[in-house]
Amino acid sequence: MLPTTRCAITPDGGLERVHGSRLVGEVIDAAGAAHADGLLVFDPSGVTGHHDHAAASAAALRAASDLNLPVLGWTLPNTVADQLNREYETGFVEPPAVNIDIELPVTRSRQVAACASHVSQAIPTSVLWRRLELLGDGEHPRWLRGPDTATGPSESS
Repeated sequence: MLPTTRCAITPDGGLERVHGSRLVGEVIDAAGAAHADGLLVFDPSGVTGHHDHAAASAAALRAASDLNLPVLGWTLPNTVADQLNREYETGFVEPPAVNIDIELPVTRSRQVAACASHVSQAIPTSVLWRRLELLGDGEHPRWLRGPDTATGPSESS
């Protein structure tokens, strides 16, 4: 887990008002402290339509370029985004017409436990629970900055 950064105290919805270079610096500091081999971010669309998600992902992509790290973007398959938008009148953003690179099997026990500790997310009829139901036991990241783009030092160095 990445260490908590100063941006963690930014009010919900306020991340896009934080200067971009500050956000990039926060990501660089956190990635360095964690000895990160790559970053996992929201798809640049923001997935949920939340401006903080899009701002955080943009900063992480800039930081990854500076650090020469690969980046995976968490996204939803179009079928899931469409279904949620129809059922809940939400603003889930479909990823661009690209292939999802990875279908990652997941175990949701820790995620379910975390959601249960947040009253606003513990409601069984919430969009969160429906999203998890539609996704089943899989997540669908796509490469935003692939491992072939990010290269480390050569083995001869």
